[in-house]
Amino acid sequence: MADTHKPQSDFMRIMQERGFLHQCTDLAGLDKRLAKERTAAYIGFDLTAPSLHVGSLMQIMVLRWLQKTGHRPIVLMGGGTTRIGDPSGKDEARKILGAEDIAKNLAAIKAVFEQFLSFGTGGTDALLINNADWLDKLNYINFLSDYGRFFSVNRMLTQDSVKLRLEREQNLSFLEFNYMILQAYDFVELNQRYNCMVQIGGSDQWGNIIMGIDLQKRLDSEKRFQPMNMDKITSAPMKVVEVQPMIQSKRTDTEAYTQEAFMNFMNKGDSKEVYGMTTPLIATASGAKMGKSVAGAIWLSREMLSPYEYWQFWRNTEDADVGKFLRLFTELPVEEIKKLEALKGATSTGQKNPRQRSHQDLPRRPRRQASRRNSQENLRRRRRGQRYPQLRPERS
Repeated sequence: MADTHKPQSDFMRIMQERGFLHQCTDLAGLDKRLAKERTAAYIGFDLTAPSLHVGSLMQIMVLRWLQKTGHRPIVLMGGGTTRIGDPSGKDEARKILGAEDIAKNLAAIKAVFEQFLSFGTGGTDALLINNADWLDKLNYINFLSDYGRFFSVNRMLTQDSVKLRLEREQNLSFLEFNYMILQAYDFVELNQRYNCMVQIGGSDQWGNIIMGIDLQKRLDSEKRFQPMNMDKITSAPMKVVEVQPMIQSKRTDTEAYTQEAFMNFMNKGDSKEVYGMTTPLIATASGAKMGKSVAGAIWLSREMLSPYEYWQFWRNTEDADVGKFLRLFTELPVEEIKKLEALKGATSTGQKNPRQRSHQDLPRRPRRQASRRNSQENLRRRRRGQRYPQLRPERS
């Protein structure tokens, strides 16, 4: 549907033409809302390390485009959910961090977002929220009573993050099993506190995003429910409708949560308009996972990876990936990117080829401009066979 939909909003147009859009619960409805009014959307990031890596850069760019097109981005820091651990895409439980480590990681990661987003109290200013603000205060019994009854264990067992672990006979703790419930609850809290209407994530989060919308729908429907006036009941037969689970155990999240199936399910009755959207998981042309190199993760923080190594990662982009990465990780106009894609190496007019342009328009991160110049000079020395000094980038 994304290929045939003609976007009305600037944000959705950019998402489609630059390759950010993978799935959406109601593409036409969300696009119409974005074209009509300012909308808040969020993406969650767990605090498992002192920095995010390049694999998270796509999500950051989505938030940046959201702000540039007149909407409000919300960065949700997982101060609470980091203590649980997201099982998505993992063969084993994540290391559980203590409160002190989580607080340090939050402070460090916040500096990354400040390079991409403008924070403040204005209508389109970004918000940085910590879900520990509400998760740390939950009463377990009250939470189960108020929200646990809306979740089906049968349905939870069909989530890819759970099903794959069980199929491989790998341990899945009860702690991790609860992650999807807390992620769904995050959306409810953000909706109530900040009128957040959209949750965005990678395609591996599709099932969890759907559960958050479903929870919002059920809570909203319960509030709207009016007890029947028994005095007005007639002798006519009453039709009882039972909403059957739309999930079949042998389906993957993508198969089970198709847009058509979800809309059919959600359109049973009135509910608040909330939406979900995912971005594709990015791999290089050779099939390697985005954000990794031979030496390890490509961190966005200069304290964990030197500016030279960061620059080299982008410079070594495979030719087949240059156009895609320019669309996703820079703000170059699409028409200019198409012209660059048509070039084959250096031209007689002296134009730079796409690879050269890609590493000159690097995605920004916390680093000083001087460090970038040092990186480029070191590379020139290396090509000439000269020794180059040890990189000692200035610290922010």
